[in-house]
Amino acid sequence: MELGERDEAHRLARTALELLESTEARTSEDRRSKEILSATLILLGRIQFDQGQTQDAHASWIDAREIIESVSGFSDDLSFLELWVRALLYLDRVEDAKPAIEKMLSLGYGYPSFLELCRSKGALS
Repeated sequence: MELGERDEAHRLARTALELLESTEARTSEDRRSKEILSATLILLGRIQFDQGQTQDAHASWIDAREIIESVSGFSDDLSFLELWVRALLYLDRVEDAKPAIEKMLSLGYGYPSFLELCRSKGALS
């Protein structure tokens, strides 16, 4: 991704985050709102990391992880579980993520970009 594209992606992710925050997705009881907010924070963290903003990226990933963990029964929902694992892996908490990865694989989960992230972080051989 070129510099202009990264800047545009960052701007769009920030706009999406602002819109989600304005709908009070963080405090909502709506699981889908929290899922979208968490996914947006993870994406924003990736963009921030690629732009060299590592502290901001880590803050975004921690925020996403905390939102996911606030959802009752998140570990029984593959959508939330994937987001949680992604946040943990981006935070280099590989050992914490491994049991969830094993659970997901045992259920047949195999989204290619997810598996690639797991491999790149050393969570899969």
